[in-house]
Amino acid sequence: MAKHLKILGKGDPNVLGSVSAVREFIVSLISQIGMQPLGEPVVHDVELDIKKLGGEDFEDSGGITTQLVGYHTLTTSHCAVHTFVLTQEFYLDVFSCREFDQEKVVKFTKNYFNCYKMKISDVTKATEW
Repeated sequence: MAKHLKILGKGDPNVLGSVSAVREFIVSLISQIGMQPLGEPVVHDVELDIKKLGGEDFEDSGGITTQLVGYHTLTTSHCAVHTFVLTQEFYLDVFSCREFDQEKVVKFTKNYFNCYKMKISDVTKATEW
């Protein structure tokens, strides 16, 4: 049976805004849950467009001009994370055609990003017929 987990969280902007930290998060998380990666993880540093976030442009964004998008293809599916330093948010999506320990994902993610708020959604049932 496939397993699909989504996490919305708020955490440390220094970690959320670091390309190397996000890359290391993806690699370490995949290892923690015993998945097999295909190739190397990809992390893109994307210029922030406030309008795409549903807001109006404003002058003081604290100098933050980027957001990160990272993903890694797995032999059984994928792991993707989107970080938004300005709002200190991240969105994590882990999907696999084989079982994985959801609690390991939650605990590792909480510790890695120094989360102070998380919402966990197991959407596995949405992937069943």
